[in-house]
Amino acid sequence: MPMKQISLIILLFGLTNCTPSNDYRNGALPFEGDYKKITQLELSRFGTHGESPWSTSLEREEGNWIIKTFPGGVRRPDRYADTAFVDHLLDTLGTLKIQEKAPQASKESLGLSPPQWAIRFTRNGKTQEVKIGQYDSTIRAAFIEIKSQVYLAKGALLAMFGHLKNFEKLRHGKLSRITLNDVVSVEVEVSGKSSFYAERLSGGWANKEQKKYKEGVVTPWLKRIFEIRIQHFIDQPHLIKMKTRFFVKPLIRIRTRDRHGKEVTFGIIKDQGKILTRTSNRVAGMFELYPESLKYFYPPQGW
Repeated sequence: MPMKQISLIILLFGLTNCTPSNDYRNGALPFEGDYKKITQLELSRFGTHGESPWSTSLEREEGNWIIKTFPGGVRRPDRYADTAFVDHLLDTLGTLKIQEKAPQASKESLGLSPPQWAIRFTRNGKTQEVKIGQYDSTIRAAFIEIKSQVYLAKGALLAMFGHLKNFEKLRHGKLSRITLNDVVSVEVEVSGKSSFYAERLSGGWANKEQKKYKEGVVTPWLKRIFEIRIQHFIDQPHLIKMKTRFFVKPLIRIRTRDRHGKEVTFGIIKDQGKILTRTSNRVAGMFELYPESLKYFYPPQGW
């Protein structure tokens, strides 16, 4: 449905507040509640306006969103979703607010046959679903369908879908699943030789001899590593198997340890001009990084 057609339909048909008692009234928030209690999620993008359709399902496991089914039904090695993005999307469910009951018009004219999106989720054992038509940015609203009833609605959820350009946006796009706050020590090996070590002390970082590093050396370096983004997910198991042997002696290996003694390792290699990496807390996956990322893994300078 072309942009601004929602407004035109409203003008042509008028909106009625005479709704059956089982409908949501004007101002209702159908999905208000704690998004952290949502444990299952299904998302479907319909192939309207030339976009490629896709669907996926996710489950929350130990605080992380895990992708259970991928578009096309082909399982991929790395199944971690971008938990922060998914939680933000679900948090905006509670902002979806009914404005009016939809006019008497075909679902096709309201942008709901097919819809743009369908979202189905389970919270506290109860499953709910909403279908969403084309978002009209001029009035910041869209027609939605809940339990076969159609409404005009507003809310931050509608604009959030504008950030979900494709399925890949749902995947955990950063290489690291840990953050700077998780790390109490780090060691770097270059070509098999230890070249840098730092452990967290009160007020800074120190080497194995407990000599403190200059302020502003270790923290920015580590923070940059944890912000590195994946350029391509290597989803072909045969390629992962073929290239795994190169990680026995990687170009760079970084070992981090948290306060509980848990170690996370990053291995980086160069293969035919590409920067490939694996990490021990995403053991099934292999990732290609942007070429400029390589320099950030080398030990910090000026310490």
